[in-house]
This record gives sequence, C-alpha cells and structure tokens, in this order.
Amino acid sequence: MASIDYHFGADGLVERLYAAERGRDVGGRSVPTPWEARVHSWSERGGERVPLAGEVAWLLPEGRQAYWRGRLVGIAFE
Repeated sequence: MASIDYHFGADGLVERLYAAERGRDVGGRSVPTPWEARVHSWSERGGERVPLAGEVAWLLPEGRQAYWRGRLVGIAFE
C-alpha cells in the first residue's frame, strides 16, 4: 500500500507532498526511501488554480537529492 501526506500552506494550496517509503531503484532493486514533491507559484489558468513550478526529491541520509525540476510552460483544457 502507498501513502502520501499532503501539506497545505496558509492559503489552502498544496505546498508539499511526502511519502515515507516510496520505491527508489538502487542497482535494480526497489529500496523504500523517503520522498517529497514541492509545488509553488500557483496561478489561475482556464478557471483552475495550478502550480507553475515544482521539484521532486529523495530524502537521503546524506541530504535532499532533487531529481526533477519543472516549470509549466503551457496548459490546455478540453
């Protein structure tokens, strides 16, 4: 079973997601590792609030290791 904790800011928007044991590939094996995603720069687009930027990282004993960063450059609603 997977579990993700959602953390909200004072404005009620998601700031961070956290999983205590997300599977991380280490030498072909899945190792349960703390993980977090941070989202920020929320904006209204097409009548919806969306985060414009974010970062995903493993929380390793030696420190936070970001492995993805992104910015929203376009959005389409159908």
